[in-house]
Amino acid sequence: MDELGQKPNDILRISDKIRLSGNITLDMILEAEIKRGHTSPDRYEKLLRESKIDRNRLKRLTEAAIIHHNTAAIEGFLKVNRVLVSEMIQNDEAVKLLDRRATNEKSNAPEIYFLVRNYLDPKFKKIYQRLARSAILNLSLRIAAKWIKGEEEKKTIYQLGMEFDIEDTLEIYIEKIFNINYDDIIGITREKKRKTGIVIIDTSGSMHYEKIINAALAACVLAYTMREDDYSIITFNTKAAILTKFKDKKNTEKIVDQILETEPIGYTNISAALILGLKELSTIKKRDKWGILITDGNYNRGGDPRQWALKYPKLHVIAIPSHKEKWGIRVCKDLAKKGRGRFMKVSRYSEIPRILARMLRDI
Repeated sequence: MDELGQKPNDILRISDKIRLSGNITLDMILEAEIKRGHTSPDRYEKLLRESKIDRNRLKRLTEAAIIHHNTAAIEGFLKVNRVLVSEMIQNDEAVKLLDRRATNEKSNAPEIYFLVRNYLDPKFKKIYQRLARSAILNLSLRIAAKWIKGEEEKKTIYQLGMEFDIEDTLEIYIEKIFNINYDDIIGITREKKRKTGIVIIDTSGSMHYEKIINAALAACVLAYTMREDDYSIITFNTKAAILTKFKDKKNTEKIVDQILETEPIGYTNISAALILGLKELSTIKKRDKWGILITDGNYNRGGDPRQWALKYPKLHVIAIPSHKEKWGIRVCKDLAKKGRGRFMKVSRYSEIPRILARMLRDI
């Protein structure tokens, strides 16, 4: 709620009515909302497209967005004119603004990076990539911290100094008429179950850059959640590639940078990804291992992937939004069923990291 007691959407509706009455211009609306700190990039994009603002006025508005620390406005303006706005944010002031916001949970540094990365000189591209990486690492750590599973209790023979199960021991104590020895005490040890798994992430062209950002977040959540476990990451579009193998020394920052450089292009070859995943899983002798596939299920290369799900010890599937929802969801459900794994569906790409973290905790 703002100071007028209205919800933000009501304010937008009222401001649009005033504008339509002819008493206020789109430029004035934009400037007011930049100062007010409205947080919807789509709103700024919509107003900018409606107003058909020329280069000089767009420059002035971008400068105002930097002065008022409004990164949402910068993102919205970039969606209209990437070349001009990219030029405007290649300076220390804009970098400082994104740097301050990079540790904020709602930082849009990754979105801005994807919009500007092809229009920056090498020096600033490197800086903006670092800011995007920092934002992704911070957010994924917050997500993972909420879902990391603690140590599991295991009952065992009691040894001096060990924790013990008071309820079970009390039951024996009563049964033996208040007379027990060390052998009757139920000891407790705590141990973390070591996990072994592979996460397979769809980066095909059926989605835009939001897919790549959440792929990077998912990879980081995996890295944080399984930092003491064995894991591997595969990405795929027309072809499949291993980002990090089980035996590799893990470098989370490098993994993020690799994903950030990915273009959301190509066809969707789920079969190639599952075949590569099976090959990677075969390098680990442990029996209790699994795969998690993140995809929309809309394969158009490599043939039907469902045959490969049968060969997995366990294959869990997280279904993401698509333009062919019904068919893709059916394929995803079949993959999980044939893989004897869990099926989960997200309605927004931003839900992927949290759903993955929850699944990693439960499997």
